[in-house]
Amino acid sequence: MDEVLGTHRQEVIEAAEESLPAVANEAQALAEETTTFFRGTTFGSASEVVENQALDIERIAANQAANPGAARAGVYLTQQEATASYYADLVGGGGRGLGPGVIRIEVPTQAFQAFAEKYGVEVETAVPNPPQPGQTETLIPFDLAKEFDEMASYFMHGDM
Repeated sequence: MDEVLGTHRQEVIEAAEESLPAVANEAQALAEETTTFFRGTTFGSASEVVENQALDIERIAANQAANPGAARAGVYLTQQEATASYYADLVGGGGRGLGPGVIRIEVPTQAFQAFAEKYGVEVETAVPNPPQPGQTETLIPFDLAKEFDEMASYFMHGDM
């Protein structure tokens, strides 16, 4: 009986050792998965965000106060490049703020999903009365922006 248990135990150990690399690789892939957002703004503002690796909440709040139209206060993001480009052209048109700029934002998928669930952040909802059909947005409330910054990496769109 001890010999049978010893053989079975050895088989279980060998099977586990064979599957561990696959499990480790899957865990690493999940840990490395990212979700991409974009933010349309001016080139000057985008450059500062990328340089500082943080959103400029005071500037965003001041712009929203000076240019009413946003349904709610916060940082508007989108997973749609075209939507971000539309808003970049809108705010950076005529050379304002050094012209249009789009920020690419990478966040770890699992961490962002946990963040969104914890705080009830609605992800990629339809833009109300969109200037172009099918536009979506994700709103990060100002009071959550610092926590969002901690998980986000900011790039000028087009830079890799």
